[in-house]
Amino acid sequence: MNKHAVFLKDVAVLSVGQGLAQIIPALITPFTARLYTPKMQGEFALYISAINILSQVCALKYDHAVSAADNIEDSAALAMLSMVISFLSAVMLICLFPLIFKLYGSLECMYYLPIGVLMTMTELVFVALGISHGDFYIVSAALIFRALVWGAFQIILYRMGTLGLIFSRIAGDAAGAVLIARCRCINFSVWKKISEVKRKYASYPRYMLPGAAVGALSGNTQSFFISSFYGAGQMGYSSMAERLLGIPVAVFSASLGRVFVRKAVNDMRNDGRVNFSARVVLGMSAVSAVVFGGIWLVAPYIVPFVLGDEWKEAAGFIRVQTILYAVKFVAVPLTVILPVLNEQRSIMLWQFLMLLLGLVVPVLHIIFGFEILVYLLCSAVLLSLGYVLFGLYCLAVLKKGG
Repeated sequence: MNKHAVFLKDVAVLSVGQGLAQIIPALITPFTARLYTPKMQGEFALYISAINILSQVCALKYDHAVSAADNIEDSAALAMLSMVISFLSAVMLICLFPLIFKLYGSLECMYYLPIGVLMTMTELVFVALGISHGDFYIVSAALIFRALVWGAFQIILYRMGTLGLIFSRIAGDAAGAVLIARCRCINFSVWKKISEVKRKYASYPRYMLPGAAVGALSGNTQSFFISSFYGAGQMGYSSMAERLLGIPVAVFSASLGRVFVRKAVNDMRNDGRVNFSARVVLGMSAVSAVVFGGIWLVAPYIVPFVLGDEWKEAAGFIRVQTILYAVKFVAVPLTVILPVLNEQRSIMLWQFLMLLLGLVVPVLHIIFGFEILVYLLCSAVLLSLGYVLFGLYCLAVLKKGG
């Protein structure tokens, strides 16, 4: 089988796994939307936004190097290093509870941030380890199993309210990590290589950590601002819109990005350059236009029918944010390749740009006072501009072959 055929097979395998992992929660959403109120979903979204921010920094970005490492031994050592640092970070979070509650209020769900961060990082590290070994079938199976466990626990624990959503997420992450660990265990003999890989891949914490921290803030502070400005109920509608719009990105775009990374690593090892065709971008752009154009058209009719009348306001949230997710669909696979090409500094600068763009609308809202949909539309347009600019830069770098 030639390289192109292998690449397409890997894309298909991961896309199927990621697709089913997104379809399963989507299939139970009509049930969970009736079990959990918008307010509960909004509180859960705040918890997830905190998880997303912390998971970007708690392993110092060594987790990001696992799938892009030069060889299998380095991948295993980086995975172990990432888990050790993540555990220590989770312990530190317990000491920071007073600051966390000052930022988020006395939400009971924030007590579970340390275990949530640790389980999230465990699952991410083992997925990256599986990809580094080319175990795409195992990774796909783990993603599906994670979704099944997460969905089942949401239904089982619904009487617990917001905590039911949180415990379901933790159980799902743990299940996915355990499945990969059973098939791709870390060889503890690589422990002696931890110091070596820590120095060898020092560019990841040096260049990617500041950018990742800023990027996580720019991508997740919206939950904090919306909740502060408009309340947890409105945050619930927004989080539901983001979840539904994120399905196409996760099903195909993110999977393609993971395979791009693996292909880029192999190209660099074998040829010393990345072989990339711009036709891939044109094809993804066409798919994005069809998919998200269709979502924009049918949202007002489908949302109340599928989720119930309590969620009909979410249709407006979906429509105003469609442009952002259409652009992300194309840009995300390009941006994840840059670390392989040692473009960490460029990523860091872009993340700072995204943070600045993300702060523009909250500042304007404080001055002028926007309606929620106007607020979201302005944010979507500005963030889309940031993705477009960086996507064009990524294309320029890839055309040079890295």
